[in-house]
Amino acid sequence: MDDQKTTVQDQIKDLTAKASFNIFITKYFIELGNRKDDFVLHYVPLATDEGRKKFAMPTIPPIDFTFQNMPFVLSASDNGQASDDNMLVYLQITGDPATRTLPRELLPISANWVVPTPDNTDRYDGTVALSKSIFVDGWLLPKLAAFNKDSTWIVKNCYWKPKGLGTVFSLTGQLGRDGASADDLKWETVEAKDVDQGAKNKVKGSGQWYKYYHYSNKDDNEGLWRVWQKGTTRNWLFIPEGYNDQGKCEIFISGSTFVEFYVHVDLPASRGWVKGEWSTSLILDGVNDGELVIKAGDINPTITNEVDEAWLHAGEISHFTEPCERGLKKLSMTYILNEMRSVFQNGWDFVLPGGGDFYINKAVFNGEKDLLCELKYKFNA
Repeated sequence: MDDQKTTVQDQIKDLTAKASFNIFITKYFIELGNRKDDFVLHYVPLATDEGRKKFAMPTIPPIDFTFQNMPFVLSASDNGQASDDNMLVYLQITGDPATRTLPRELLPISANWVVPTPDNTDRYDGTVALSKSIFVDGWLLPKLAAFNKDSTWIVKNCYWKPKGLGTVFSLTGQLGRDGASADDLKWETVEAKDVDQGAKNKVKGSGQWYKYYHYSNKDDNEGLWRVWQKGTTRNWLFIPEGYNDQGKCEIFISGSTFVEFYVHVDLPASRGWVKGEWSTSLILDGVNDGELVIKAGDINPTITNEVDEAWLHAGEISHFTEPCERGLKKLSMTYILNEMRSVFQNGWDFVLPGGGDFYINKAVFNGEKDLLCELKYKFNA
């Protein structure tokens, strides 16, 4: 790198800062040299390990890019002219360069007209679009999978055995799927017709439903007696298309954990169940001008249980009810809420050069589940 020919160098007066900048740019060029097929444009912060740690949003440098000149037009007969109202739009894409390339030439005038709002009353400074694969699949769903891990009931012990002149049995389990892989906990897309009616009743409008399901059971049916236990966890997630009736983007999450057990070690037999239900929402509220407000609903699980009292009495199922209630009450939106706020309210250096100049005014999912974020310059707020 020729220090004498870099415009930025001319603006850096402090010698220590200049040396740090040289080191950074050198690392950047080395990174580019190791990635022959990549083109990097204002993605510098993620070219280093330090940058990737600082900016948690998943992204990779774009492998293809182009620019489109979109003239404002005022009527169908307007062919568009070069003027101060033209927009220069930067397009980028990530993925397989063999299958996902952008056109190198400009679109024809007839294909890229942009009609301004009347008298430009609603100033609009730009949009960032995060694709479904980058934001929903690559970031949001893995974050929300923590609910699946924490709400899953795992059957541990379930057996009977003779002891002296009598019989003893063991029924134990735990709330929490320890050691599960990301694939074990992932959300699966489902059609609305396959969603529990109770979950569907809590949302309005169109969108994409996701489901998590886990079933755990053990059955000791060898010999004279029988003891079994089953744990079923079923969670639902809804990503909306567009805004709700209040002009907000509301992501809905709910779940149920159902534990059943049966004990027959003498006459008569006993059976019972414990059920924990919970729901919450994550709201991207941009209905008023100003920075995006991100809110989460409280999680107040409802625990119900029932037991047929024979040899197994109601007090003896506390080792089911207590862990279930205690664990579900620990479900929290705090972590995902902080992560979302960090993503939307901090400077987006990985997308925008000098990201601190902008704020996110509104955010909403489109029909393809890409996240569209409206940008405004802070000095125009």
